[in-house]
Amino acid sequence: LELIEEKTPALLSLYEKVTHIAEEYLKGFAKEGEEEEQTPIALREISEEDFKESMDRIFAACEGFDEDEIERLSRELSSFSLKEQALKPYMDQILEAAKDFEYEEAAGFAKQAYALLQ
Repeated sequence: LELIEEKTPALLSLYEKVTHIAEEYLKGFAKEGEEEEQTPIALREISEEDFKESMDRIFAACEGFDEDEIERLSRELSSFSLKEQALKPYMDQILEAAKDFEYEEAAGFAKQAYALLQ
């Protein structure tokens, strides 16, 4: 019982983050009952070089606890894709972690996004 009481707040927090990320990602898709089918907006493809440069700046901002820079860069990158993969879900995770002052977690999400280069 003590373990459940200890771990529940952390699990609820993670659940809220995941549901928020999913809701943000799903915005813009057709809602049930709508007559017209909505399609996601076509994303511009970012070059690998520009992506690497922006991600390096995000890593530096995480190390410097610079939430404003993380927010600016993640919002900027959200409108792009890399190798036909939308960057928005990754950027949303990075931004959400930074807003919660979880800069190590934000850097971890940034590493996941960086892995798209491989």
